[in-house]
Amino acid sequence: TILHDTLTTAVDRATCCVSTNQQEDICGRTNCTLPCTNPNPFIPELENDPAESHFSRPFFIETSGSGDLSFRQACAVESLAFHNPNLTVYVLFVNVKINSSVSTLNYWHHCTDWNKWSFHVNNLSNGLRLLTLIKYGGYYFNLDIIFVRPVTYYRNFVAPQDVNDINNDGIHVDLVNPVMELAIKDFVVNFRQVTLLIESYFY
Repeated sequence: TILHDTLTTAVDRATCCVSTNQQEDICGRTNCTLPCTNPNPFIPELENDPAESHFSRPFFIETSGSGDLSFRQACAVESLAFHNPNLTVYVLFVNVKINSSVSTLNYWHHCTDWNKWSFHVNNLSNGLRLLTLIKYGGYYFNLDIIFVRPVTYYRNFVAPQDVNDINNDGIHVDLVNPVMELAIKDFVVNFRQVTLLIESYFY
């Protein structure tokens, strides 16, 4: 299943605005005069989707803004679907306006300079994969991974980078996984651009 709807918000919350009964906006500013409107639901197609249990949804996320898959990326999606015919594969396309209103990433996305660096696409991808798995559980895979066997035997894992390190190119977590909840909080608090030199958050 390819979900081609972009994940958008009704207002740019980086703009100084306040919600009802709040004295500060999400960036801690107190001089805002504009009201914040309610954002659109995050990935609304999945909110009431009964097709997959919370631990078996596989996700790919295309964050470059191209709106399409390359041949290589399409092969990655096809190989996962071919070897796992019992799974509904989700390919999420995003634009620059990310609805993180219900997430720990609110401050990071709207109030930091994550998008001012050469690795901004990687930064966004790292944040969104954590956010997606926090909300839905399941699998996340990078779009450059080709699958040669089923993945459903494996649960609650993070892919290895080498013999000493791990990365987040391939992840599975059950919903409400305490390690993932700690990871996304740590991502916000300790986010550093240098981390993206190895194109992964976990190290």
